[in-house]
Amino acid sequence: MTDDTEKAFEQRQQRLGDKRETSGRIGETTRFIAFGIIALVFTIHGSDSAIATGIITRHEALLNAAGLVACLSVLSDYLQYVCGYFSVDHALTRKDNAYTYDSTTWVYRGRSFFFWAKQVLAFLGAAIVVGLMSGAMISGS
Repeated sequence: MTDDTEKAFEQRQQRLGDKRETSGRIGETTRFIAFGIIALVFTIHGSDSAIATGIITRHEALLNAAGLVACLSVLSDYLQYVCGYFSVDHALTRKDNAYTYDSTTWVYRGRSFFFWAKQVLAFLGAAIVVGLMSGAMISGS
């Protein structure tokens, strides 16, 4: 390999490491957001405070929707790993193709789909919660 080729290979390896670390952090953060929303929904439902009863009285459906999309975010996170497992398993059977991934399989595509779905769902749940809490604080209950 030439010096330029070696440098390019090194740079690519560094970028792949950066991508791996960043996508791992995205997964962790998404989980924290989703589980936090789920905990908040249960806390509000179990509370007798004025703000909690105000939210439940006026916006119970939205509160439950936030909990639902948070649960779907957690499920998407899990399904991303399941698809990843089966995608790797399938790649290991492709000896003639140098053990490469088959991008036409549903599990390969599912891995990417669920990666994005969990983020969109966590964001949506967080947006609902921010809206509910802001409205509750402004109205005083």
